[in-house]
Amino acid sequence: MTRKLGTNPVAVLATLVLLSFNKIVYTITSVFEITRIKYTYVNSSEVRYKSVWLLDANPLMSSVFIPLFITSLLVFTFLVLPYALFLVFGQCLQARSYLKVFSWVNRPTIKCFLDNYHAPYQTRHRYWVGLMVLARLGLLIAFAFNVANDQTRYMAVIMLIVVCLLTWGWILGVSGVYKKRWVGILDASFILNLGI
Repeated sequence: MTRKLGTNPVAVLATLVLLSFNKIVYTITSVFEITRIKYTYVNSSEVRYKSVWLLDANPLMSSVFIPLFITSLLVFTFLVLPYALFLVFGQCLQARSYLKVFSWVNRPTIKCFLDNYHAPYQTRHRYWVGLMVLARLGLLIAFAFNVANDQTRYMAVIMLIVVCLLTWGWILGVSGVYKKRWVGILDASFILNLGI
């Protein structure tokens, strides 16, 4: 399979891990998506609101929701967040691998993964892939927690995200994060397109 997808099996595996990570994050954030349903009683004019799970309208504290919520919290805490932080601080950990605590970073398997993630970036910008993963994580969490269905607050969050994306695209285009200039231009145009 790796011969058909690419010549370097570690790079292909690193890409598949990153794509799987994105799917896991999307699945976890879908567990947190809730909405409120307004219903009235026929015999009275009483109006009540009920919070339900957005995927299939199960009540929040049902027997289906609680195990999924606990599992997603555990996976987020022990898998997603450490992986994202490892991608952000991988360069710092490699620089301090002479310490006994961080010597595991220089194992050949871990070093190959970090080298593949950090290959297109200049040496001082090796944190960029982790920063992009954290930004995607923040976007998904921001869109998952639209609990109150308050459009003004939701639009404020969207405008903040658009301003951050436009600023990020401008920084990416100006600073020269990538070794090859055309990759930086392509990535900046993609981020600016997301912001617009």
